[in-house]
Amino acid sequence: MRWPRWLADGEPAGLVKYVQPDAVRSLVRLPGPSSEPVLDRLGQIYAAFRAAEVRYAWEEASDEAGRQIIRPPGQVLSCPGHGTCLDLAVTFAGACLAAGLRPLIVLVKPPKPGPSHAVVAVWLDRRVDYPLDGVVHQAAPPVLVDELQAGLGGPPGDFVAVDVVGAAGAQPHSPTRGLGVTFEEAVANGAAYLAGGQWSWWLGVDVGNGWRAQDLLVAGGLPDPPLRRPYLNPEDSPTPLQLLRADYEVVPYRGRDELTVLDDRCRTPLERPAVKVALVHAVGGAGKTRLAAELAKGLLAEGWYGGFLRANATDAEIGWLGTVESPLVVIVDYAEARLPQLRTLFKALRLRLDQPTVVVTTARSLTGWWETLAGELGSDGIPYRVVEDMGLGSEHPDPLGVFHATRRAFGGHTGASPQIDKLRGSWTTLDYVLLAWMSARGTDELPDNRRDLYRSALTHERSYWAKTFGGDDAQRPEAHVFQAAAVCATVTRASHARVDAALAAVPALARDGAALNRMARTMRICLTEPDGTTALRPDPVADHLILEVLGDQGRGDELITNLIKSAADDERVALVQIVNRAGGLDPVTATDILRQAVGVDLSLATELLKVAAAQGGAALTALERLANDAQAALPANLGDIVPRQHLLFGRLRWHLSERALSAARGNPATPVEHVARLLDDTGAKAAEAAEHKRALDATSEAVEHYRELAQARPEVFLPDLAGSLNNLSVHQSDNGDRSGALASITEAVQHYRALAEARPEVFLPDLATSLNNLSNHQSDNGHRSGALASITEAVQLRRALAEA
Repeated sequence: MRWPRWLADGEPAGLVKYVQPDAVRSLVRLPGPSSEPVLDRLGQIYAAFRAAEVRYAWEEASDEAGRQIIRPPGQVLSCPGHGTCLDLAVTFAGACLAAGLRPLIVLVKPPKPGPSHAVVAVWLDRRVDYPLDGVVHQAAPPVLVDELQAGLGGPPGDFVAVDVVGAAGAQPHSPTRGLGVTFEEAVANGAAYLAGGQWSWWLGVDVGNGWRAQDLLVAGGLPDPPLRRPYLNPEDSPTPLQLLRADYEVVPYRGRDELTVLDDRCRTPLERPAVKVALVHAVGGAGKTRLAAELAKGLLAEGWYGGFLRANATDAEIGWLGTVESPLVVIVDYAEARLPQLRTLFKALRLRLDQPTVVVTTARSLTGWWETLAGELGSDGIPYRVVEDMGLGSEHPDPLGVFHATRRAFGGHTGASPQIDKLRGSWTTLDYVLLAWMSARGTDELPDNRRDLYRSALTHERSYWAKTFGGDDAQRPEAHVFQAAAVCATVTRASHARVDAALAAVPALARDGAALNRMARTMRICLTEPDGTTALRPDPVADHLILEVLGDQGRGDELITNLIKSAADDERVALVQIVNRAGGLDPVTATDILRQAVGVDLSLATELLKVAAAQGGAALTALERLANDAQAALPANLGDIVPRQHLLFGRLRWHLSERALSAARGNPATPVEHVARLLDDTGAKAAEAAEHKRALDATSEAVEHYRELAQARPEVFLPDLAGSLNNLSVHQSDNGDRSGALASITEAVQHYRALAEARPEVFLPDLATSLNNLSNHQSDNGHRSGALASITEAVQLRRALAEA
């Protein structure tokens, strides 16, 4: 929960409720109560605050007149490490209490209209009774001002004032100057505020007199930060190839207009409070993640808190973001695979709409996942505004600039490169980075296609894997074993503790325990991720290797089988997601891999369905082909769990309906009426999939069955015949048979008239609908007067039904 805002004029004494000595002590190293001189203890507290590297936060005008935000100690001293003068004063007062000191928070006003300021006064003299009474001081107590020590080197006094903002670092454009000062300077500045004659006393709150543990606000625990900083430390990169990732700043950023656009969208206020959403989408390697990182880097330098949402962040950690009292930008990479986290994130952010709040998503496309999420946000009443829908081109606007800057970054020469000039075209931004990296490493002839480029990059990478593995060439596994191990670790997103289990899917390693242990160690070192998992990066290079290894009909099939049988549930989900992502390079191979996976374990069809709903791609194609293959096994309930309104699943629903129809026809015990219903359903699903000829054939057969059934038992099957005729007229029209459509709907109306005469309360709505359809088909056939009569009757019936 967020802390309530403090009302200085209405409840000044309430400021003591925000002073949290125990919370401050848990965050920084503090002296305890002792006989040590007060100034020495104060100096230690000030040094601890400087070591915390707090950034001074300039507070904008409040939307609640007279009230002011006060940040909890965790947000001041740890994450995000921001604080106004009042935040710092309140937190510093808590540190004073923890050290056995008596603090008093003083707010002063400037000589000219402007923001007020807060300092902390501390009593120095323990030899006499404390000279102040009460909690709130509207005027400066003479004993405090008269006995204020002007500085550490000046005459002694009974009180000392500390300008705590001196311990903080300045933000750009900060109105406060002189930040990051020594303790001696902070004491001198504090005295100037209280006794310098320019600033005037506004309010004093004696924390020592007013503080009661039972009255405190709940500080709440500080979770592990759910966001990681925009860029990782390059020294933590295990191999040169990993350094090419957007997560590192080794490759210089080349400016592009899209960054200016995104930055402007983040900063421009909305007319109504809402979470801003920027959707960035492009193929792998286009530069989405780097663009988002650069955006966050710039905003953080201006006092925002933000970064990439960790894939393993818990709901509680994400929920904490709703309490952050700073402008916030959250980047969700691979958004298409993270719908559960996005739901949790938006629910948390609805609590902080009074602060600038931006969610930037990066994804290969917006297919499926964004429509689903946007619909849920609307249903839940969570206010959001899409401020930018940005589709990046695959190639950077300055590709040669990217190439030359990268080559210089990796120590290559800076002269012209005829090769790259000759190679321009159909490369992604990452491809130019890879080409430059290889050029800097002395490659004589650069690859002229993406497949060879990625293979060459992996050849360089394997040399580091082999070196880490150790031993001589005869002791090391073959190249394909290293590649299979990297793929197994990557597609399962194996944690460090689970790498051995993932790599045991490689037959050569499963047979040699010593080699398995060494390979697991190699992958943990060379493919380590910030969240403790393992994965080959950059993604397009990994995608290429995944498809090449798992797409091998010999070794790949065996590897898929072994992986799925040994993988944990979350690892199996990861496999489906990552292979589907890789399908962007080669949809056919990815589809075959996913079909093979479902053949090993039918339950994966459900995961395939979830991924297809969020991302489409190879997962959807694989399901459609499995459903269309009568010999392929699928879960019996799959048709029941396919989202009925999801536009992506039109063909899948049709294939599943055909599958059910085929199974019913193959069973001699299937009743005719069940076959007829399945035929009607197949016709409707075929029409959804734009298979209009099949829709006509299936529904025509359904009508034949219902006609025979209705002749024998009209009281039961005449409604089915009428409904099927109505459907048939639609499919006939779709196939260009207007006269046939008119004949079918005319017969349907006749049946509904008879049914409505017998049971009007049941069949009048159907009659009205069929009359409406009759009117349309009459119009299509040039019968304008008949169309008018039919629609007039339909309207009259609906009015009567509405009045009833």
